[in-house]
Amino acid sequence: MASGAVVGALLLSGSASVRANVVTYEGQGTQNKRVLVGFKLKGKHCPASRACMNHGKVKSFSPVSYPYPYCSVKLAEGAGEYPKDMAVHKGHFKGPRAKGPFSTDDEIEVKGHFDHHGARARGWFEAWNGKPDTGYCSTGRVHWVAERYSGKAAARDFTRTY
Repeated sequence: MASGAVVGALLLSGSASVRANVVTYEGQGTQNKRVLVGFKLKGKHCPASRACMNHGKVKSFSPVSYPYPYCSVKLAEGAGEYPKDMAVHKGHFKGPRAKGPFSTDDEIEVKGHFDHHGARARGWFEAWNGKPDTGYCSTGRVHWVAERYSGKAAARDFTRTY
């Protein structure tokens, strides 16, 4: 009976030490530098491990300041967040067109991949605003590049901003 408790305690202590890392990425549009993108990569040994690039999840993908050039109505710049987590497989992730969390009129689609062992990510997103009966406004595909946001980058941004 006592040996079962010891085995149980070892299993519990082992599972507690296998935690997922969360890494933040931030970047901007490649054609429109005002477009900003941010998201988190969560997984075991992220970002550089093979396990992360095959089983990680992209969470909280958030683009901001994107224009709607393909719209009959003048819309201000948009901001949104992809409403679901996206699985990473072989360094690639995608999120099919889905309703945004802020409005039932917003939809967003995302596709991306990681380069240089997770140091950089690149891809595109497209956002739609409107309803089927009144017509959709689209951003078209907005291409972006994001880099892993580390303590060094945060310190550099702080000194540059202030």
